[in-house]
Amino acid sequence: MAGILFLKIFFPYQQLSKMMKFTPITLVKEVKYQLCKELSVEDPEIYGLFCPSQNGFWLDEEQTLISYELWNQEVVEFKKKQSRILNIIYQGSVIKVPTDDDIQISQQIPSIIKKAGVTSFDNFELYWNNKKRKIESLQPIFGKPLINSLYRGEKPLEIPSLVTKVINFIEKNGLTTEGIYRKSGALNVINRLKELFDQSDDIDLETIITSPHDATGILKLYLRELPEPPLTWDFYEKFVEIDDIPQIWEKMRKLRWLVQCLPKANFDIVFAICKHLNLVASHSTENQMGLANLAMLIGTNLLRSIDDSMAMVISDTKHQYSISSALISEYQYIFLNVEKNFVPPFAKALFDYKAQEDTEITLTAGSIIEIANMDDESWWTGKLPDGTEGFVPSSYVEIIPGYIPPTSENKDQQPKKPKKLSGRANEEMNSIMSLLNDEQQLRLELESKNYDLAVKLQELSQQFENETEEAFKIETFLHEKFGVNFN
Repeated sequence: MAGILFLKIFFPYQQLSKMMKFTPITLVKEVKYQLCKELSVEDPEIYGLFCPSQNGFWLDEEQTLISYELWNQEVVEFKKKQSRILNIIYQGSVIKVPTDDDIQISQQIPSIIKKAGVTSFDNFELYWNNKKRKIESLQPIFGKPLINSLYRGEKPLEIPSLVTKVINFIEKNGLTTEGIYRKSGALNVINRLKELFDQSDDIDLETIITSPHDATGILKLYLRELPEPPLTWDFYEKFVEIDDIPQIWEKMRKLRWLVQCLPKANFDIVFAICKHLNLVASHSTENQMGLANLAMLIGTNLLRSIDDSMAMVISDTKHQYSISSALISEYQYIFLNVEKNFVPPFAKALFDYKAQEDTEITLTAGSIIEIANMDDESWWTGKLPDGTEGFVPSSYVEIIPGYIPPTSENKDQQPKKPKKLSGRANEEMNSIMSLLNDEQQLRLELESKNYDLAVKLQELSQQFENETEEAFKIETFLHEKFGVNFN
């Protein structure tokens, strides 16, 4: 729509900020040249627009503002493009690659490797901060950053080999296994798998695993030991903010946008897991693992706060469950951009309103508006039945719950007057409505209890895993120290 996007432009060198408005279809380079003109910048080519959120990224000058789905009043920095040269030693030659000073080198490794044309990690070394950093071919992956799992062999992987192998194994052998992802595997098998995967990706699960629960156990352990969850620390607050949006259509739209802002490695692993769990949930009749159970069990491994205090852990649970449930159930919409009609709300104008600017809508009391965005508390964006789009003052309208707009089939039909009910019929109707209300209340209570049980189940499952692991350590110690054997 031809609306207005407000951006808070920050000028780091002057330590000043200015709220400016642009049309969403404006090219980034047009914004840059406008700012250069205002500041009398002599060399525009060395300047650019930088968004500090989501790990930070430079806006491509050939793209439009709307292509980034920037938040209203998002902070964007106008500053010099900074870069430093990274020396790469590859197959005996030194390759110089420019990097971005505003982003950690570890976050740039995939793009650095691509720029350098690296296809094998033999004889490959990085130098920065006067130190040699080498990507080992057989580096351990448990307890290490996600990127370690992707750069181990001759070619980079999109998804860690462990994740791919477990998913393939479960989809071949465990989709109908009762309690899949809930029941624990054999601890000695899981520890053996951990040891093997830390040494190599060339592991044949079929020859080691004794049950599908061993496979899910090693996957959960891998995700749990990642130093940073796949949905990242930086995105945590944004996910919580989106989860608190009451309108489902708006929540899903922003969730899709935020997920697609993830680093590629993180996006790929979350997509693979959620697509897989959606398939697992589709066999819930056999495996007794529906969407709610899977979301509860996997949520802690995908999303959590860097603050690991007990209060935050408890607070995390609701968001972990809700976000994971949405990612699994709507993975096609979120990851693959398969469109789905999340019904938008409609509002009724309470008063007449005369548009003050071209971007606003003139309202007549009683007119119906389809609301598209409610980010700003004071100004919403919407569309009238005649197609007119623009800003709407939120204090002049009210949402109509459950409103269904007239279609071409029914818009010309006159509404029929309801027949007046007799006294007895009215009593029967009231009785039916009372029963329906009771049934609705019971359903809500059952859903609440189901959620509480799922939380308790997760706690017990985690406690069991911890106790089993501790028992195994004790058995190992007694066996190695005193030769005690346990049957």
